[in-house]
Order: sequence, then structure tokens, then C-alpha cells
Amino acid sequence: MTIFNAYKDADSGELACLPDRFSWPAFLLPPVWALAHRLWVELALILAAIIALAIVAALLDLPFLALYLTGAVWLGFEAHQLHGRALLRRGWHPAGTLNARDRIDAETETGRRAARPA
Repeated sequence: MTIFNAYKDADSGELACLPDRFSWPAFLLPPVWALAHRLWVELALILAAIIALAIVAALLDLPFLALYLTGAVWLGFEAHQLHGRALLRRGWHPAGTLNARDRIDAETETGRRAARPA
């Protein structure tokens, strides 16, 4: 079971359930991951961080790959939280936290919860 954070778009009613776990795509290809999720601010920060790491590595004679992997590991752990914050900036609202086997189960349960009378 995985913990999911659910978000709901106030305009369309669309649901997004983001797992609270390591993101391999964000770790392996950070800029591509940000592009795929339309995270423009995060993409700019990722590219700025890569450039800054390259400059620091060159100036201090440090291994760029070690610095890059450190940042990529951090991003792998924080990717879904960054995506959730981006959804909040776009006007989505938190719709709860739940345990589910996969994203489909999480979205189904979130929809059921939203349909129940209060």
C-alpha cells in the first residue's frame, strides 16, 4: 500500500492523486520529468541548479557527477511534493490523503469520498 495525496481542480472537478514515494523518472531525468508534468518554475530551478553545480564543480575542482547525483536523489524523494505544490499554485485544492494499491484505486476512492453526503 502507498500513501497518496489527492488534489481536486475546482473548475473541472478533475482529480490528481500523487504517491508519497521515490520518483525514478525525476531522479533519472529531472528536466524531462519537469517538462512532462508542465512544472515550468521547477524546470527553471532544475536547469539553474545544473548550471550552478557545473560552475561550482569547475571552480572547486569537485566531481560534477557526484554533485548532480546528490541533487537528483533529493529531487527523486521530493518530486511528488513539488508536483503537489505546483497544483496548489494552479488553483487545485487538497482532497485528502489515503492509502491505496495504485493511482487508479486512489482516484476511485477519492471520487467516492467526494460523492458521499457530508
